[in-house]
Amino acid sequence: MLAAAATSPRRRHPLALGAYTRLVGSPVPNAVDDVPAPVSRLARSLDRAARALGAIALVVLACALLGAAAYLARPRPAPAREALFRGVVYTREVREGPPPSIVHTVTVDLDAPGVALLVTPGDPARSLPLDARTTSAFLLESHAQIAVNGDFFTPWYSNHALDFYPHVGDPVEVDGYAAAGGVVYSRKTSPATRTLRVSRAGRPSLTLPLEQAVHAISGEALLDAGVVAVAGSRRDPDAPLPRTAVGLDREERRLFLFVVDGRQAGYSEGVGLRALAAIALAAGAWNAINLDGGGSSTLVAEAGPGRARQLSSPAHTRIPHRERPVANHLGVQASPL
Repeated sequence: MLAAAATSPRRRHPLALGAYTRLVGSPVPNAVDDVPAPVSRLARSLDRAARALGAIALVVLACALLGAAAYLARPRPAPAREALFRGVVYTREVREGPPPSIVHTVTVDLDAPGVALLVTPGDPARSLPLDARTTSAFLLESHAQIAVNGDFFTPWYSNHALDFYPHVGDPVEVDGYAAAGGVVYSRKTSPATRTLRVSRAGRPSLTLPLEQAVHAISGEALLDAGVVAVAGSRRDPDAPLPRTAVGLDREERRLFLFVVDGRQAGYSEGVGLRALAAIALAAGAWNAINLDGGGSSTLVAEAGPGRARQLSSPAHTRIPHRERPVANHLGVQASPL
């Protein structure tokens, strides 16, 4: 057996065979001793490299699995209520379900000094008037204190963590009417669309004539005069998903921002549109709009000069706390406490 082993040809790795053929231009010799020494050394190096790459892949997979396990096992937060800025109060409700959900609500007193609303600006001269950015980036760029993601938009796709559109800076357009600073960059409307309009005096409304709006952002009907209005939605009204909504009370003196975390098993799976409407109604909203949801749903707040913090747990490509670059956003400026 020992003699046979000494005279048997060595096992040749497929990667080494291909490397030799490309370098020399002829098939691999039958006898290992016929291989030139430099090529033999290269083959051994390639073989070691292949083994090393396999080990690295296993390490990466193990880290991914450990990370997934950590997120699945992460504790749910406690309910909370906090005054963030003058006239701005944040609440977090933790629901057991089924399905489990975490509901974030920001209530804005529109009569509080220093409160103002703003929307992401766009360029109407472009066919795709917006450059995608995260909600945190918008908050910092606009010097807002609170921000949520805005309207549904195109183009968009999300296949997995590395294959999605848009990335930061990619061109996009919104599905509904939109304006910022008096510049209208989308005039799209549909029977199911509702538009939040901000007047020159800074007051939000759902009935102000569009031509009088300085800022405008759109979504789909959620509440109309205290009545659930999701029948015309193009989205599945019952699917538990991450959600974002904006609402006004009957007197239009309070504005509400709602974000429900979702697609995070054991933590928060999301809610359907009817459940979202019930959340808005219970908070005091009379009219409400369903904004873009899914991996887009994000609520952030200023955490100090040049810093943003996530109040919600966004799940772009199903990765918790990963923010999706989106088309436009709704921001709230407010004074410190």
